[in-house]
Amino acid sequence: MKKIVVDMIPLLSKRTGVGRYLYENITRISKITNDNYSFVYWYGYYSSKIIGIESNSNPQNSLIGYTKKVLDRFTLLKRIARKATRVSAKIRGNEVYDLYWQPNFIPESHIKSKLTVTTVHDLSFHLHPQWHPKERIEYFTQNFFDNIKRSDHIITVSKYIKQEIIDTLNIEADKISVIYNGIDQEIYKEYSDDESKTTADKFNLPNKYILFVGSIEPRKNLINLLRAYINLPESIKNKYPLLLVGYKGWGNDEIYSIIKKNKSHIYYVGYVNDLELAHIYSRASLFIYPSYYEGFGIPPIEAMACATPVIVSNKTSLPEVCGDCALYIEPDNPDDIREKILYILNDKSLQQNLREKGKKWISRYSWDKSAKEHMILFERLLSQ
Repeated sequence: MKKIVVDMIPLLSKRTGVGRYLYENITRISKITNDNYSFVYWYGYYSSKIIGIESNSNPQNSLIGYTKKVLDRFTLLKRIARKATRVSAKIRGNEVYDLYWQPNFIPESHIKSKLTVTTVHDLSFHLHPQWHPKERIEYFTQNFFDNIKRSDHIITVSKYIKQEIIDTLNIEADKISVIYNGIDQEIYKEYSDDESKTTADKFNLPNKYILFVGSIEPRKNLINLLRAYINLPESIKNKYPLLLVGYKGWGNDEIYSIIKKNKSHIYYVGYVNDLELAHIYSRASLFIYPSYYEGFGIPPIEAMACATPVIVSNKTSLPEVCGDCALYIEPDNPDDIREKILYILNDKSLQQNLREKGKKWISRYSWDKSAKEHMILFERLLSQ
């Protein structure tokens, strides 16, 4: 029997980004794996259980999840805890696994394995450090480049990022596999107003609105979106408020200041659960995602699945992921963003065309497919 160890630390935070990717894949992989493979999970300790796999459980409510939330607030304590965890693991962990999967960029040196597979979601921390907190850049600079060399194979989430990895890290193309992210199409689908009424009432949603979903941080380019929106005709803003949904992020004082000054038209909802988010997508008149840089970009395809017309940035992986099912903008140009918003709001036939194309397009993106492709890759590597 082949033993595979998986770093589960990202699962202990809110399920955005890497945490979402890991949760959706590992819960499915655990169900489709045959008896020739067994999994061990690393949470700072080794376990045979997946914390938070049950739909009614919350991994953040576990002791280690709570501890992680506290440490995230204090950089020095976080560094000390990382070192202590690694020292403890080296003392206690003598087993050599057949394969170690690190879903979060940096393979840990204390986990011993014959093969190491690492998922690199993007290289923004290196290519665009201005879009990340200082502590994150310091950690990646100190740990990523040396440790990534331990990887026998790399998984990434788009062809665009694969090419960046080849160009930046000088890694051979055949050592990199592209496995697209997915969506849960049982949740992300079109809902009627009656089906989504509970969510609409809970958040006091307007009848019509323009929607953005994502962390409130510099990389998402919300400043230019807000500038474009503010310059829309007053009649449009009255009819279509701007709704911002997502984790509070960082580096966003100016964004929150603009929101406060325009609170009659711009609303920040914050973090919501999956079903609530699907309802919010489904009721939106338009979804817009002006991000400067994405390794993949899940929100636009979630919006497509909910039959919402989509506008996205024309940068990085987004054209690859969205195809011809979205309207594209120049993210550095607020005037272009403004004009595209008006264009799509004033063209009902374009809205319908994007809805229909988007619902067909998203059939290629599913977490079931992603999980199967991960396991096929692991099996292939282990058979060599």
